[in-house]
Amino acid sequence: MFHRKVKPCNTIPIRPSYALQYALQNVLPLALTRNPRTLSSCGCLPHLTISDSCHSTMKQCIDICRDCERACLETISYCLAKGGKLADPARILVLQNCADMCATCSKFMISGSKLHTRVCSMCSEVCTACARDCMNMQEDAQLAKCMESCHCCAKSCGKMGAFLDCKLIGGGRDG
Repeated sequence: MFHRKVKPCNTIPIRPSYALQYALQNVLPLALTRNPRTLSSCGCLPHLTISDSCHSTMKQCIDICRDCERACLETISYCLAKGGKLADPARILVLQNCADMCATCSKFMISGSKLHTRVCSMCSEVCTACARDCMNMQEDAQLAKCMESCHCCAKSCGKMGAFLDCKLIGGGRDG
């Protein structure tokens, strides 16, 4: 087993602008590795390992969530620019909710939250609803692209939500 010590939290410069950068550079590589690694025991970063069978599935799900978030945000801009039926406030709300849920879901997986399977299940539901809404206008190329991205994300998050082997071992974060 390979152990990596992380600086105690009181020496890590955590600023709002650096928090995500720190997580992406330090927490994600440790959480998504094939070799179990130990994080700081200071209480802020718990001991965390992920089973081998989960490694590629989680990384792929994070990437798919980010792609879906991007597709929804691009579609919002497209719909607002086109106007008419495409700019219906209900459609914009569904797209925004889907983008927000995908961002939240990827953050839960990156942070190592024990609740990531629940969030993934919810993300799957939100993406399914968004894909259903986009299906009503699938003759439009941008909405068809968004619908496909939402279907892909719903499927991937549905698997993560039901993937019992993908539990954090050694006590992940509670939230």
